[in-house]
Amino acid sequence: MKKETAQRIAQNTIFAFLLFALVYHGLVLMQVVPMDMAWGGRLKTLEELYVFESISITLNVLFLYGVWKQKRLFYALLAVVFALNTVGNLVAVNFWEMVIFTPITAILACMGGFLFFSLPTKTR
Repeated sequence: MKKETAQRIAQNTIFAFLLFALVYHGLVLMQVVPMDMAWGGRLKTLEELYVFESISITLNVLFLYGVWKQKRLFYALLAVVFALNTVGNLVAVNFWEMVIFTPITAILACMGGFLFFSLPTKTR
């Protein structure tokens, strides 16, 4: 597979996952999805829910912008944030969050790293 094709597939996959995450965190924020299915099942109050879900939504919007604009820096940040998120998911209190979201965040971290290292740096 050509590198450009792999990059396009990775970008589209990341974009799709980020859109899904944005909808998911919106549903958690609206309390359609139980709050124990986010943030490792460690949220205890609605105040914590609003703060942490606002952070999630903001980061997802920023990452969507970075993917849309194909900014290398956003891929580096995405790789780091989702690598840390993978570790958090591995120690989640909620079993289903651990089983479902650990592979997703690991894949996103790998794709972000791949895009960061494979996209050319722009010179001025």
